[in-house]
Amino acid sequence: METIQRLRLSVPLSASIDQAVVRVIIRTTADRDVLIRGNEVRRALRDAFSVASIVHDVVRPGRMRPGEQREIASFSPLQALERYLEIKQTPPERIAVLTSHAASLLASQLWAGITVVSESSK
Repeated sequence: METIQRLRLSVPLSASIDQAVVRVIIRTTADRDVLIRGNEVRRALRDAFSVASIVHDVVRPGRMRPGEQREIASFSPLQALERYLEIKQTPPERIAVLTSHAASLLASQLWAGITVVSESSK
């Protein structure tokens, strides 16, 4: 129901959709987009002559690139993990826990004999 209330708030009070051709653009974030119920939106527009389209304009955070290919190739496995977690906007305290576990795993016998090969060393 919150979806319909917000939709009504964004339409000017003087606007009437009776016998109108309606095009809806829903600007939202990815986490809020999943909460939008399309059937509620269509139900709110039932008085319209026609609903031309309902478009979801989902705002996504800009992607950070780890850097140039040479820079990436020079990362240790722990540095690569830390950079990946930063890009995924992982909280700093969670990054510390995960990199600590990864360091333990890399130092354990499970990884004995496995060599990490970078593109630059091929």
